[in-house]
Amino acid sequence: MNVYDNLLGMEEVLDEFIVETVDLLEGVNEDLVSLESGADGEVVNRIFRAFHALKGTCGFLGFEQAKNLALVAEDLLKQVCNNELEPSGTIIDLLLETSNWFSSFIGDVRERADKEYEIEPLIGKLHEARYGNEKHNEIEHSQLVGLDQSIDEVTTFGDSAELDENNKLPSAEEAEPATKQEDPTSVDKSVIDDYQPPECAPPSDSDEATILEACSVAKERPTTIQSKDGKPSQAVRTIRVDMERLENLMNLAGELALSRNQLGQAYANLLATKIPDGALDNLDQVNTSLARVTTEIQEGVMQMRMLPISSVFRKINQVVRGLSRKRGKQVQLELIGEETELDRSVIEAIGDPLLRLVRNSVDHGIEKPEDRKAAGKPEQGTVILRASHEGNHIVIEVEDDGSGVDAEKLVTKALAEGVINSSEAGAMSYREKLNLIFKAGISTAAQVTDVSGCGVGMDVVHTHISKLNGIIDVDTKIGTGTRITIKLPLAPAIVMGLRVSVWEEDYIIPLTSIIETAKVMDEDLTKVEDKWVIRFQDSVVPALFLDEWFLIETIGKDEHSERYAVIVAVAEFRYALVVTGLKGQEEVVIKPLGQALGRIPGVAGGTIGADGLITIILDVSGLICHMGLG
Repeated sequence: MNVYDNLLGMEEVLDEFIVETVDLLEGVNEDLVSLESGADGEVVNRIFRAFHALKGTCGFLGFEQAKNLALVAEDLLKQVCNNELEPSGTIIDLLLETSNWFSSFIGDVRERADKEYEIEPLIGKLHEARYGNEKHNEIEHSQLVGLDQSIDEVTTFGDSAELDENNKLPSAEEAEPATKQEDPTSVDKSVIDDYQPPECAPPSDSDEATILEACSVAKERPTTIQSKDGKPSQAVRTIRVDMERLENLMNLAGELALSRNQLGQAYANLLATKIPDGALDNLDQVNTSLARVTTEIQEGVMQMRMLPISSVFRKINQVVRGLSRKRGKQVQLELIGEETELDRSVIEAIGDPLLRLVRNSVDHGIEKPEDRKAAGKPEQGTVILRASHEGNHIVIEVEDDGSGVDAEKLVTKALAEGVINSSEAGAMSYREKLNLIFKAGISTAAQVTDVSGCGVGMDVVHTHISKLNGIIDVDTKIGTGTRITIKLPLAPAIVMGLRVSVWEEDYIIPLTSIIETAKVMDEDLTKVEDKWVIRFQDSVVPALFLDEWFLIETIGKDEHSERYAVIVAVAEFRYALVVTGLKGQEEVVIKPLGQALGRIPGVAGGTIGADGLITIILDVSGLICHMGLG
């Protein structure tokens, strides 16, 4: 029978189990990596408790194989807690492998995929680490799979367990003890003997209640949990909010912001009519109050969507450890600014680009110990992953003290691959040569490995950053190292924009894409190979006339009237959007255009201005791409 058939009507319990387990595994991975650096006993305690919780909840839900695996891992951690085993690199590798198995398993639970897993090899390796080769060879894998059946005096949750009147799982005390089963081929009882090591004591009753509370079907958690003595235990500071409700609240906040803008415009219009000040005092108070409340609601809703970037950093920490060991390198990863928050949609999208950048630094940025020593460097290389806020942006830096990037070698590789021709190579600035690293087929790796060398990794990074309307820069010095800087918008739904005019039409350009604005004279514009370009900071930048792209009628217009260039960045590239006027900055809420209009190239959506009219918000990345300049 499908295991999920026994869980009908418990969908919310499963969903809570998934969310809590994902959080649990993120903490386990971080603690395991820190354990190798000599962390204290509290770290081991947290890892132990995590696998203890996994064993209990998986057992209650009927995931027998997952419960068995958690049980063996918990037993191994018992020996570490008792100082009977050192947390060696091999043991940490096995526990990380176990954690990764659970991550994959949770993905199957999310899809409700009922599978039989081949966990015997992993259980065998854990058992070998626990007992050693001699003892391990005496134990058949079939016995290991049934390990939990030999447990004496251990409380489990059987198939008959039910939710209580409060729709919560029973506590450990209330659950029926499992029936003892005698098995002459079972493993030594020392595997599961009760123990109370002072540094790693099993969870108390109140802690067990806290763990079980995580799987409650209640939508909202109480602010406190009562312990047995009636005293409130640690406060629960978070509640889970349905994303649909959050999106609805976000839309309401956006509508409120539009009303605030319209009221402000109406107030300005009244002032322009020179009505006596006394008649406007009340309206002025209402306008000020509405602006304040709207701003606070808007910021509050945005903060509800914000998540710390530590969830991404933790995963990268594990990857650096594994890859450096595989390549025979000594690499230390420094994480700075883990508490920096950004919108969850950006969090989900930035993980893969950051992972590729860090792997690139470790794989062929950081040299091998003997090469670093010969170059007068410490044998251990350093990769720094840094995050910080800068206005309405988040800035993420990936920096290493490796060999650096040789721009001339990139040009040579690009010529060999046919990415550029000799005339283009001769006209390139140093920055343009460096930016070749983001071209498909270009790689700085000396040889192709399972991680890098195919020339696709940095190209994928460029694509992801472009989709996020981000900016990426490379700064490197041969023999010293490389720093790659990514600049992203904090929240894509509400943005600060620059209102520009293209003759009688207005458009909004997101400030996150803008580097600079400048007045353009006729002599600043020229055509190269039938494409407009403009000189910007000692380099030539492709220019885009918005009136040409949006087919705005220019007959009868003064061709020599004032024009302005809005210099924008798409990933590592720079472009100039040519407009006829700059009207100033304003906060806008991006609204989709709807299914009737569909997806229009170069248009991110629309917003309602203070005058009540709809203004188009430009998608700078899409605009450049469809114009054939990206």
